[in-house]
Amino acid sequence: MTTAGGGGATGGEPSTPAHADGRADRSHTEGPADEPPRPSGVAIAWPDPDRPEARPWWPRAAGPAYASWGARVVAHLLDTAALGAVTYLAFAVQPVTAPSPAPFFAAGIDAPRAPGSWWESPWVVLTFVVLVLLQAYVGSTPGKLVAGIAVVRDSDGRPAGLVRTVVRWFAHLLDAIVYVGYLRPLWQAERRTFADSLLSTVVVRRADARTPAWWTGGLVRGGVAASVVVCVAAAAFQLGPYSASSSDTVTSDCMVPGTDGSAGPAAGGSVAVPAQEGPVSRWGVVRRQTRSEGWVEVRWERTGAVASPGAYRLRVARPDGSGARTFQVDVVSAAADGTAELENRGAPLEDFGLEGATVVARFAPEAFDELGDRWEWTLTSETDGTVTGPCTGTAERWGA
Repeated sequence: MTTAGGGGATGGEPSTPAHADGRADRSHTEGPADEPPRPSGVAIAWPDPDRPEARPWWPRAAGPAYASWGARVVAHLLDTAALGAVTYLAFAVQPVTAPSPAPFFAAGIDAPRAPGSWWESPWVVLTFVVLVLLQAYVGSTPGKLVAGIAVVRDSDGRPAGLVRTVVRWFAHLLDAIVYVGYLRPLWQAERRTFADSLLSTVVVRRADARTPAWWTGGLVRGGVAASVVVCVAAAAFQLGPYSASSSDTVTSDCMVPGTDGSAGPAAGGSVAVPAQEGPVSRWGVVRRQTRSEGWVEVRWERTGAVASPGAYRLRVARPDGSGARTFQVDVVSAAADGTAELENRGAPLEDFGLEGATVVARFAPEAFDELGDRWEWTLTSETDGTVTGPCTGTAERWGA
C-alpha cells in the first residue's frame, strides 16, 4: 500500500521537522502558539536570557510587586544600625560618623573635631564592603533581607552587579536634594528614586527578584536568619541603655588691687576652661569622647584704655605643686587707636591679642591634659619694673 503526499504511513498532516535537541520546529506554523501569551497590564517584562523557553515573563500575571516605601525605610534603618554599631565598637574615641547605606541622607561628613574617619578601621570597611557585595550580587543587604526586598535591574530582574551598585550609591546625591528623591517612591508608579531611574534599577519584593542559581534553598534561609540576628542585635545595641556626661564652661577669676597699697590700677584675671564631653556608654561598652571645640582662655585684666607694655605670665601646676610650667606673652607696644605689638614667649597659643587694656591668650585644651581635671593657676604681670599680682585660682574641667 502506498501513502498519499508523503505524510507518513497513515497519511494526513505532514510531520513537523525537529531541532537537533528534540524540540519541535514551529517556524512554518502560524498563529498565537509561536510565543507564550504576554499578560496584559505588565509594567516590566523580564525575559530570561539563559532559558527563553522556561520563564520568559513575570512569574505573576499582575506584574512585579514593587517594594513599599516603608519597607525601604525599615531596611535602611536596619543597615544603618549595623554599620553604626560596628563603628562604635571599632573606635575607642568617639564620635566617628559611620558609613551610610543611603549616602547624603544624613550628614556623612565627620565633624571637624572627630578623632577619626570610618575608613580608618578595617572592621568598618569590611562590613561596608560586605553590604555592597550582597546588594550587588544577591540584590539585598541584611536590612533588605529582613524587610523582604531586593534591588534588581529593570531589564531582566537580576541583581544590579558591582559597578551599577556603586554608581547608584553615588547617584543618591540627586535623591538627597531636599530629600525629594528619597520620597519619590511614595508617588512614582514603579516606586523608584531618581538614582533608580538613572541606573535602570527597581526595588521589588524579594520573591520576584531573579537571584543567582547559587543563592537558593538552605543558603537563602541561613542568610535571612543571620540577617535577622545581626539587625536585631544592632538595633538593640543602638537603642539600648545609653549614658553620657558633659560639663559647662568653667570660669575662675580673681582681682588684685594696686601693688603694695600704691595708686596703681586694679588688676586681676580669669581662666575659662571650655565645656567638656565625658565618656559615653552603650550596654556597658565605654568609649571616650573628644572634648568640645573651644579654648582655655586666659585674661590678664587691668583698668584703663590701653594695655601697659610688659610681660604677662601664666603659671600652672597640679594641686600638689607638681608639673609646674610658666607661659609668657609680651606686650611690646599698644596705642589708643587699637594698634599693638605682642610677642609669644614659647607658649602653646592658638591666638592672643588685646581687648582694650586686657591681654587675652587662648590655649588649646590639650596643652593642659597632663595636669588632669583640676589644676592651679597664677597670673602675674610686670610693667615698668612693677610686678602686679599674684592672682590665683583653680581651673576645672568639670564644675562642682
